[in-house]
Amino acid sequence: MHHSKEELLEAKRQIDSTLHKLRETVKTLEGKENPARYKSQITLANRRIQAFTIAVSLIERELEHRQSNKPARTSSGRFFHIMIPVDPSPRGVSGPKPFPQSVS
Repeated sequence: MHHSKEELLEAKRQIDSTLHKLRETVKTLEGKENPARYKSQITLANRRIQAFTIAVSLIERELEHRQSNKPARTSSGRFFHIMIPVDPSPRGVSGPKPFPQSVS
């Protein structure tokens, strides 16, 4: 699936915002009177920070490669494509997601 430059920039903006909130959350929890009590929440927030940092890095790499008109490559020299899942349902519409068709 191909995403436009604008979609990638918006995704990066949203992830950067979430990263900022997560970092502030970690600071707040670590600053509490008994931070050990919040160990699992701190661990979860730190793992999310790590995952979102990787996502931002991959988006930035894709944007840089598009700017230079070169296909994105891994450190081993192989090509790769960034796949970012997108919810195709219109906003405000709720209901069950379609079940994937099985291949016979």
